Formats: sequence, C-alpha cells, structure tokens
Amino acid sequence: MRRCPMLPVCVLFAMGIVTGWHVRPAVGWLLAALGILALLAWGHARWRIFWGMTLIYLAGWCHIVCRHHPWNPLDLRLLLGDEVAEVEVVGELVESPVSKPLAGGSESELATSAILEIQSLQRERRPPEPACGQIMVTVPEVLDQTFYAGRKVRVRGVLQRPPRAFVPYSFDYRSHLESRGIYYLLRVRRGEDWQLEGGGASQPPWPARFQLWARQALARGQPEVDEPVKLLWAMLLGWRGGLTDEVAEPFMKSGTMHLFAISGLHIGIVAYVLAAFGRTVGLSMLMARLVTLPLMWFYIAAAGWPASAVRAGIMLSVWWGGGLLLRPPQPLNSVCAAAVLILLWEPGQLFQAGFQLSFAVVLGLVLWAPGIGAWLERPTGPDRLALPSHTWLTRCWRLFKQRLVQTVAASFAAWLASAPLVLWHFSWVTPICVLANLVMVPLGFLTLVAGVAGLVSHALWPALGELFNHSAWGLMVLLLYCSEVFADWTFGNWAAARPVWEWLVMYGLLWLGVSVPGLTARWRAVGGAAMVAMVLIWAPVSKALHGSSVTVLPFDDGYSVLLREPGWAALVDTGRPGPARRVVAPFLHAQGLSRLDALIITHGDLGQMGGATFIESEFWPRKVLHGPQWHRSPAYRERLEHSPHRNLHQEVAAGFQLQTWRLLHPARGETTSAADDGVLVWRRLDESGACLLLSDLSRAGQNQLAQRLTASDIKADVLICGLPDQGEPLADGFLQWVQPKLVIVADHLYPATRRAPVTLGRRLARQGVALWCTRECGAVEIQFTKTGWRARAMDGRQAERTQLSGWHPPPSLESED
Repeated sequence: MRRCPMLPVCVLFAMGIVTGWHVRPAVGWLLAALGILALLAWGHARWRIFWGMTLIYLAGWCHIVCRHHPWNPLDLRLLLGDEVAEVEVVGELVESPVSKPLAGGSESELATSAILEIQSLQRERRPPEPACGQIMVTVPEVLDQTFYAGRKVRVRGVLQRPPRAFVPYSFDYRSHLESRGIYYLLRVRRGEDWQLEGGGASQPPWPARFQLWARQALARGQPEVDEPVKLLWAMLLGWRGGLTDEVAEPFMKSGTMHLFAISGLHIGIVAYVLAAFGRTVGLSMLMARLVTLPLMWFYIAAAGWPASAVRAGIMLSVWWGGGLLLRPPQPLNSVCAAAVLILLWEPGQLFQAGFQLSFAVVLGLVLWAPGIGAWLERPTGPDRLALPSHTWLTRCWRLFKQRLVQTVAASFAAWLASAPLVLWHFSWVTPICVLANLVMVPLGFLTLVAGVAGLVSHALWPALGELFNHSAWGLMVLLLYCSEVFADWTFGNWAAARPVWEWLVMYGLLWLGVSVPGLTARWRAVGGAAMVAMVLIWAPVSKALHGSSVTVLPFDDGYSVLLREPGWAALVDTGRPGPARRVVAPFLHAQGLSRLDALIITHGDLGQMGGATFIESEFWPRKVLHGPQWHRSPAYRERLEHSPHRNLHQEVAAGFQLQTWRLLHPARGETTSAADDGVLVWRRLDESGACLLLSDLSRAGQNQLAQRLTASDIKADVLICGLPDQGEPLADGFLQWVQPKLVIVADHLYPATRRAPVTLGRRLARQGVALWCTRECGAVEIQFTKTGWRARAMDGRQAERTQLSGWHPPPSLESED
C-alpha cells in the first residue's frame, strides 16, 4: 500500500463512479455527505484513513452524478423529456462531420454524423426557444467541406432519445452516447436540411486543416485512395471513416485491433520513435523525453483529440513524468494515477471498452510480463547454438533471443489480462493473438514509421515523401494479408458465449492472486495455467450448459428466430445483409456459435433472406432448408444459382422433422397464389409445451393449414408470427384452433404500415391472450424446461406457462375469414 498509494485511490474512485452511474440521488444530498465526510476526515485523526477512503468513494459517486446532472434550466432533458419531435435547431458544430459507409451498404453509400452544441430549437407550431446541450446528428449523405468544427448551422430533423439495444448483446447506442454526455439524436433526412448560419469560425480549426493536409500527403503518389491508404489514415491520424466493419473483422479475430487507434498504441510508438531519434542525436534520456512529451501532445491535438490517444498520452506523461521529477520508477502507481486523471477528465470513459482494454493490457504488462519473461529465459539445457562469446554473431543472437522472449512475454501477458474483457464485449477467444502480435506489431511499427517519415518528407522533399508513402502502402498491404491469415488460422479464434458472473468472479480472483507480491514462481505458474484453462474451455462449457430455447430477433425491416437445443442450433431467416451483419451475427457469436446446424429460409422475401449469403459464409451451416415453392422467388433463385454451397440446400415439406421441431406447412404439391401463402410453419412439442412458428403466413395459408390438420396437431401455448403483406396476421378462426396463451408479433416502428394493428390487440384481449409486439418489447427469449416455459423480453416483461390463463372464446366470436 505504501509503495503504491494510488491503487486504493483508483479502485475506490472507480467504484464510486460505477455506483453513481446506476444510482443517482439528489445532488444536494451527495454534496452535503461529501462535506460531512471531509470534516470527519479532517477532525478525527484516529479514523482518518477510514473516512478518507469513504470520502474518495463518495467523490467518485458525486463526480459522475454532477457531470450528468441538468444544471441549466434550458437543458434539453428538461425541455423535451422522452418526446419525439420534428424540430429545427441552431447550434455550433463541436467536431467536423465524419462520413462512414452505411451499415450493410456498399462503399458508395455513406452516412455522416456530427456532434452539435445547440443554442435554440423550434418545434412545430411553436416559436423558437433557447436550449442547451449536445446532440448527435446523422444524415444519410455526405456533407461538403463548408461544414466543419466551429461553424454555426441550422438543421431540421426528428429529435428523439437514441435507440436502446433491442437485441441481447448488441451495441447499446443510447448508453454509449449517454456516457459521453449526449442524450438526444437528431435524424436528418437529406443534406438540404443542413444550412450555414452567420457567425462561428471563419475557417476550419488547425487540427482539421492538418488532418486534410496529412491525408493528402499520405495519398500523394498513390494511383487511387484504396483500402490500404484509408487504413494508413486510420493508423496515423485516427481517421474513423476507413475502418469499416468488414475491414476490422480480421483484425478483431486475430486480436490486433489495437493497431488502429483503438488502444492508443500508435501514440506509444510515435513517442518511442521521437525519443529514440533524440537519443540518436546525442540527447540524454531525460532530455529526449522532455522534448518528446510536447511533440506527442501536438500530435494528439492534430489527430483531433481522440479519446484513445488522450488516454495513451496521459498514461505516458504520468509514466515519464515520474522520471523527469527524478522519482524512483513505480509502474503500477503511475498506471493508477493515469487512470484517476482520465476519470477526472471524463468519468464515462470507465464504461468504454477501449478504456477497460487499455488498462487491462497495461496492468498485464506491468505485473506479469517480467515474470513470464524470466521464466522463459531460464536455461533448460545446453545451448546447441552456443558460439564463442567474443564473436559479434553471439552478441546479436543473445540480443535477438532477449527481444524475442520479451515480446512473447508481453504478448502472452496482454492476451491473458484482456481475455475476459474481449469475451465480455466481443464474445471471442483469440489465442492466436499471442503469435499474431509477434508479426503484426513490428509490421505496424514499421508502417507507422514509414507514414510519419512520409509526412515529414512531404514538407521538405516531396519526391522522398512519395517513396515513403509507397513503402507504407506496401507494409499496410502486408499487414492486411497477415491479419487475414491469422484470422483464418485453424483453432486460432472461436466464438464463445458471454461469461456468467460466477466465471468472471473466479477469473478475477485468480487475476488478483497471481498479482500478489511475494508469491512464488510455482504458484504464479499454477494460477496462470488455471486462467488459460478457464479461457480455453469456456466455449464448450457454455454450450453444454445451454438448454432449449427460442429467441426472436427483431431489426429494421425483418426478424430472425434462433432455435436452440442442447448441442444444436438453427437459424430461421436472416434479414437483409445489413441486419445480418450488424445484429444477427454478433448475437450468434455472443451465444458461442461459430457454426450452425441448420439455416431455414421460410420464404423468398428479401427482408427475410437477403443476408443468407453472409450467414452461410460466416457460420457454415450443415444444411440449408427451404420450402417446395422456392422457385417462385426470383431473389432466392438468383441466390441459389450463385451460392458456393448449393449441395447444402435441401427442399423440405410438411412432415419433415428437425430435432423437436416438425414442419406443418406447406405440403408437397399444395398450390398457393401468393408467396405468404406458402411460408414454412414449424411446431415444437415436448413435455414443456408447444410453440408454433408461423412466420408471415397469410390468411389463405392459415385456412389451408387449418383444413389439413386437426386441432391437436396445431395447438400451441406460444405463437410467433410476423406481418403478412396483406391483411392482419391472425384470423379469429385460426386462433380458435391454436388456442395460444402468448402471441409474439415481430413488427416494426417504421414504417407505420409494419406495426401490428390495434384491432389485433383488441381481439386478443377479448380472447384472454397476451400480446407482445417486438417494436415495444424488443427481442424475446423463450426458455423451455421440463416443467414448462418462461418468456422474457428486452424491456423486462416476463411470462410463464402457469401465469397466463390462455385462450378462451369471447362472448360473440366474430369470423373474419
């Protein structure tokens, strides 16, 4: 404790921030309690340590509550609340707009986002009124360069709270923005709704001008601005437009995403290069660091003050600052002090994945890497490559072995320290990163050096700058190739379910145990081996623990359904390519699924099967099932003709059995007049109860199904359906046959025509049936047990088989056939 006084301060302050994020009492009470504790700590010398530690904890609690409290009476949260309004706002751009490809769209389809500090807003049929607060503005177009940070603009659109995560384990956009102090999202339909106002900055700020100059300098001499050039911009400048999901995927799977301004590694490399150059020209170590620190902060400012770069800058400044003040090196104390400074600057950083991963990796390097390196350097026998000690070759060989051991130790320690966070945030296990970092970090170092040299040379000797640009481009191409090789390495990475709290607690205890000072090397090795085993075996253990379930995943204009049995999983429909990549794939990975046993295509609607090609390539289903009328869908015919897995496709009809699921519709040879008449209908039946998966079956299809089957063949406690193209989803006569207790309708908020009609809710209420609409409740999971089933939605609502009374005929049953 005495050697690292900042450790308890950091831990208590962070615990206070976590408490304040979830519990936000009145600010006055917190400030009063803070003052009382300060007086107690000052007046009671005997209990000063206790009161002081309590004071630090309460300071963190008070800090985040005060940062997010609406102090100004004109705050948007006080003016709007949860209202959704068509508004026209006037404000100043906090940062220059950033354009990125639309999720699931092509590279030519770009969307722009920017943060706006508003000054006034005008709602429909109301006069303008002053307001304050930051909002996120999005528009599905690219804005011209006249819009930049500091400009005053007038924007018209729909102002609302950011959407919450409607699917488990998906990105919670609202929480992400709220941690940054942004509580509203303004959706702008087109670029014409952006207008410049008088006032504000007359020209872009110097970081924006530097960014534009640097991008042009790095692209000089290149035939086109291709993917490697954009990744160079991302690595050197923190540019967010080039790191799309498709490009980032192999880096994430190989555990090397930190190369692209995610953890601030580029800041450390730039600082190391500058300090090494200072040492080369004859400066002392202290003087080289003293010169490097302001240059490093200039580089961070020129990159636009990205959070990852600021984190790295603070950590390095604290680390080197102790040496400049001639203090003995205390790495752990310096890391804790840097964490406190960052949380004082922005307490919401504690909930960002980048912050957590950065400090987990640094702590692993500080606490474990030296011990792992010493263990690897232990002599295990005679060195068969030993050479006479006086030769230069021997010295080079020893230096190479030393650097290799240090790199392996650092890579392994970083992976082991960050493994639970990677599992929690990304649902991936990436042991291949230990090997990948040995190759890709040196490549990234060389790429960064070549890029910086290209920038410097561009201002002095443009021809030499082009040579460095070509070198950086070639190294980036090699970096891309290596990322794909390591990402595709057999058993190098795999998806794993998000760990449960029991697993996290056990891993945390081992994490702390191997970090205790004075622990023998043998016990450290035992603890480290136990941590490695916990990470590697979690995926199969989580699969074995998973029972039978059905999960309805709603998204923009479609939905998917995941069917789970012990050791088996099937996906029903995929949605369009965008939702398939953005919603379905992350959810399947979070379930620990790297491969599907079956992919079921209920019908040929693009909103239901447009992303099937991506799902096939990502999850390699063992078979793809479709109905006998697949040839009626031009989209499905075209996809089947170009599918590289045509041998996996299997046509099925009524009577086909798949685990506990039986196909009820359509029958082979049955004629239909519309696509929604012949969708695949599945029924699950065991001792826990029946579940009917109706898809978008139309009224005509429901009549065919009821005429062909008996009531006992179709009855189900839970009925899951979508919305057919015409008419309401469920007829009263069909409901009388099924007699459900719970109906789940996969509908959508926009457009209004894709919402479940109000009359459906009234009809179900008259018949005593509970109705859950996914536009309101989000994703729904139904878990089946030996005694029944339990349904749980994202908004917190729950239902059990024994709680619902179930269907009963209304006083006067109206036929709607």
